[in-house]
Amino acid sequence: MQKKEVSVYFFQFIKHRVFKLESELKALHQESKERLLEGDKSRPELAQEEQLQKALKEAKVVLRSCEPVPNPSQDDFVQVGSVVEFSFDNGLTKVLRVEGVGGFPDICSTGSTLGKKVLGAKIDAKFMVNKRNVTITKILLPLNNEGLS
Repeated sequence: MQKKEVSVYFFQFIKHRVFKLESELKALHQESKERLLEGDKSRPELAQEEQLQKALKEAKVVLRSCEPVPNPSQDDFVQVGSVVEFSFDNGLTKVLRVEGVGGFPDICSTGSTLGKKVLGAKIDAKFMVNKRNVTITKILLPLNNEGLS
């Protein structure tokens, strides 16, 4: 399987997400253990545990599929990790971070139609995406994991 390039910032974000989910799961297991020791066998936390297990599995899959590349060092063309402001012909303006994977809020995957067209593009570049005219109005360097949640 070919790994998808992501910025070091995004890679660290995913690693932190895995750590956070593992910590939440561990705390939930401890809480469950304490309830069982107290004689409570109702296990209301099972649904939450299932959700955490699923999220953890998904985050680990994403982490394993990623290859960190250096964070963007210039803002004159779109690179993996660049934060890009797009202007659409319907008047909508959207700011997206370009990364090798998608499925996260405000992330534009390099594998998406828009992501394929903008990688390497410069400010004022115009594209047609899904019958919409799109213009790059700004290219910013990410300062950290700003905008990732």
